[in-house]
Amino acid sequence: MSELLPQRQYRRKISLTPLVDVIFLLLIFFMLTSQIAPFSIISLSTAKIEKDIEQINIPQEADIGPTNFGALISVMNGGVSINGERVAYEKIDQALAQLRLAGITAAIISPRSASSVQDLITVLEAVKRASFETIKIRKAKN
Repeated sequence: MSELLPQRQYRRKISLTPLVDVIFLLLIFFMLTSQIAPFSIISLSTAKIEKDIEQINIPQEADIGPTNFGALISVMNGGVSINGERVAYEKIDQALAQLRLAGITAAIISPRSASSVQDLITVLEAVKRASFETIKIRKAKN
């Protein structure tokens, strides 16, 4: 007789607590893996760079003044040296603009071993903004 009576179907309640937990975990994951500051992309041509560095043959021991090549930029920790003159990172754009006005279109960038990669990238971006036609990077100085 119980088979003839309509049976009640129980609806399962969906618990929202696990769903909120998963959403919270995803939120934390995306907050930790997203970029706060975008990285800059600088294209570097690596073809024959070692050969070019050897042909330049600049003395390793000291910064030198202007060369036939143009400007020599030594990248140091906390600043740069452009043709032997110390320049702070805040004033590098002005110094490079003066070189461009003087007709210099090429530069050699020489990082010191104590300088960081970010220091080198800061100088490369400044040289790119100054529209130098030829840029060469030589091996790090000790």
